[in-house]
Amino acid sequence: MNHRLTSLLLMLFGALSATAAEPLYLQAPYDEVKLDETNGNTLLKVKPLNLPERKVPAVANRRGDLELEMIERPGENFAIPWLNVVDVKLFEERVLAEAEQQVAAGHYDEAQASFRFLETKYPQLPKLGEAIEKFLWQQIGGSFRAGKPDETLALLVELHRRNPNRPGLSTAFERTTSELVKARIAAGNYRGARGLLTSLAKRFPEAGATVSAPFHTQLQQQAEQLLAQAQAASVANRWSDAHRLCSQALDVWPRVAGGSPLSQQIHGRYPVVTIGVIGASSSLPATENALASWPARRANQLVATPLVNMVDSEKGLTYRSEFGQIVPQADTQQFLIRLAEGASAVELARCLKPSDEAKPFVSAIRARNAQDLLIEFQQPQLRPGAWLRFCTQQLVTTEQESPAMTGQYKIADDSFPLRTYQMNGTASAANAAPQIIRERTFADATPALLALRRGQISLLDRVPPWELRRLRTMSDVRVVPYAIPTVHLLIPNPNKQLLASRTFRRALLYALDRESILKQGLLVEQQIPGCEVISGPFPLGAEREAWSYAYNAEVKPRAYDPSLAIMLLEVARGEATGGKPAAIVPPLVLAHDDQPTAKIACESIARQLARIGQPVTLKQIEGDEAATDADLRYVEVAIQEPLVDAWALLGPGGLTGACSPLMLEHLRSLDAAADWPSATARLRAMHRLAAAELPVIPLWQTTNHLVVHSSLKGLADRPVSLYEDVQRWQIAWQKPQE
Repeated sequence: MNHRLTSLLLMLFGALSATAAEPLYLQAPYDEVKLDETNGNTLLKVKPLNLPERKVPAVANRRGDLELEMIERPGENFAIPWLNVVDVKLFEERVLAEAEQQVAAGHYDEAQASFRFLETKYPQLPKLGEAIEKFLWQQIGGSFRAGKPDETLALLVELHRRNPNRPGLSTAFERTTSELVKARIAAGNYRGARGLLTSLAKRFPEAGATVSAPFHTQLQQQAEQLLAQAQAASVANRWSDAHRLCSQALDVWPRVAGGSPLSQQIHGRYPVVTIGVIGASSSLPATENALASWPARRANQLVATPLVNMVDSEKGLTYRSEFGQIVPQADTQQFLIRLAEGASAVELARCLKPSDEAKPFVSAIRARNAQDLLIEFQQPQLRPGAWLRFCTQQLVTTEQESPAMTGQYKIADDSFPLRTYQMNGTASAANAAPQIIRERTFADATPALLALRRGQISLLDRVPPWELRRLRTMSDVRVVPYAIPTVHLLIPNPNKQLLASRTFRRALLYALDRESILKQGLLVEQQIPGCEVISGPFPLGAEREAWSYAYNAEVKPRAYDPSLAIMLLEVARGEATGGKPAAIVPPLVLAHDDQPTAKIACESIARQLARIGQPVTLKQIEGDEAATDADLRYVEVAIQEPLVDAWALLGPGGLTGACSPLMLEHLRSLDAAADWPSATARLRAMHRLAAAELPVIPLWQTTNHLVVHSSLKGLADRPVSLYEDVQRWQIAWQKPQE
């Protein structure tokens, strides 16, 4: 029904006078209509007016009535003569006016939210662009005066995008860029400095050339000085210094005269490769038992080269020694390595030391003759090479000093975030093998993949699985899967009362929707071979896989059942408190490392346990830091040889920290197995027992991947460990990038 509004009606239901506390753009939209003196100068709040293109007609064009619906009288339409209308404020105009007031008051965050709303909902609003430019300009001035040049530049870039011809913009760009370039050069970020100058020149060619000239001269002169020093070092055959100085020269100014030819010459004599890793490195000297530490296993391969490695081959996984040729023996209580020509079996036998894992099984390491190294075991072994993964060469020092582990490489520098390995003088390698390996640490995958694309690293180890789909579309890189999947487990602390309860551990397992965490949270719906939910502590694989013989396929993963988890949780707590209800449920402390997959998995685990009434506090541990106070620890375990690794995981003193009498009996029976069928049967029985006792809570297994640039050759198609073929690596020289 359409009504004619009179003065009396307007007096009765005029607009509300209260002002809402929240900003206008968050309120229900309404326009304001102000009437003349005849109608008491009343201000009406009305639903957004239906005007052509949402524009208020000029006074000369106002004829007839203005139809409106008042906020206080929804559903009723009224008509007001335009002659009685003094002013109309549209909702979007009111939001703009409020944003300008917020800018004047220095409330930039609030103003930005209002402007963002207007650009999204009302992009054609008159004067909106001008207001945003003024807002940006005011922010730029405040940011520059506050000594925040990076923030200032970001605002300038945005203002230039909107209006590249705004007065004063060129001058502001010059001043800000100059400050930033000085700071970048002082910090040694020459690439960043050059990039700033290039960006300025693209936006303002004339001004950019003027600003850039003195900086370019400074960088060129600095690069020429470094290059002269590099040339002198190469003449003196100081190839390490030559490489360092030439790299610095090219970093300062890639186009320095003579830089590329000298770089190629040095590379031919002194190859260097840079590897990207995510997360903290292992402390050094590297730990011997590195079952649950990928960084430690990676470091061990270089600085504590094991006597024997497991590697993939055309016939499947096998054992290989970097020291010589493995000669099969009829007597499985013996293991023979025929050393390479020039090597001394006597010297090597004197330096080799078995680790704590191998000591109970290795009875002697001796030279049978000048080239044959013989290892003898306490009893016949089904896989003798498995124990020799834990035998490393050590430098024999004085009795007062601890022996130092040695390998193909040594640590030359360990300054975070760059660890440098240098080839040992005694290492035998092809000329093309890297003399220097630099491991550069990144906090996450995004900057690491950017460095790979820029040629700053040649390989990135352990790429998060959610990045794989994107990487497979990139040119000049190859995604390489590791041969053996890693097993992800929660290890309960047996010294904590609740965690010592099998009932409580079962509750935790039933509370976890492991399938969704793996498939949706980590794999993001990708189908990646080897990534599966598991029922026990050993890796799952096809029968032909050499490492999968311990997995008991008859033991199925327990289904997600939160209702059962809640019931078991109450039973376990009742047992712990003698039936008394706990006033407060203390949170469990879940420790994890700094790997991206561990962080995401543990966040999901914490949320799911909270749903059944068990709060969780996450604790990130760094490097080899112990997690003795945690209730649970998330680990990623590499089980290469279950026959041997079962002890390190489930045995006394292993990762679980405790071993039940029945589990210990199973482990001892495994050592006594006389043939392969017996050993396999006992390992699968151990799997069944672990699934029942839950000394570890099985989650899933994943296939890890690395991504390598085409310039780096010699990697295996399915490596077991990153550096297993490092002596066969060949890194091509790459032209320095701007």
